[in-house]
Order: sequence, then C-alpha cells, then structure tokens
Amino acid sequence: MAEVVDDPTMVEKVAKAIWMENQPAGAPSYEELDFLDQGRVKMIARACIKVMREPTQEVLDASPAISTMSGPPWEEMAKIYWQNMIDACLKED
Repeated sequence: MAEVVDDPTMVEKVAKAIWMENQPAGAPSYEELDFLDQGRVKMIARACIKVMREPTQEVLDASPAISTMSGPPWEEMAKIYWQNMIDACLKED
C-alpha cells in the first residue's frame, strides 16, 4: 500500500506563513484554526499569490532565458513561464 504524504499546497504554505507572521506569541497555530478561519486566511493567501502573477522587471531579469539572451521574445517567454507556475499554485488548492 502506498504511503500517504501530507504535502501542503502553495496556498496552504502561504496561508500558514501569513498567519504565523502576524500573530503574537501564544496565539493558536494555523492548524488550530477552525475550517472557516483557515478559509479566510487562505483567501488572503490566494489574493497575494494572484498579485504575483504579473512579474516585475526584476523577476523577469532573474530568468535564465533573459540573462543569457535579451529582447522582447525572451522576456515574453519568461513571463509566460512565470504566469503558468503561479497559475499552477492556484490550481493546487
């Protein structure tokens, strides 16, 4: 029988990070939140990830395709790859 691995989605990872970054010591962990509160934090995480769908020039410049070859076609390709990866993050959840 295959082992079940609990691999959190990117939305869950971002939600946990948002929650823990903004809580005082002793606050409940993300896992201790009820379903509705987790859902609210996940909505915030989704909004954050969606904003990242439009890469900045700095992000595009960091792409290996851009650093070795320049010009609009390579920038557009890097942007498409980036957006596809962000879209995959949003589909995981």
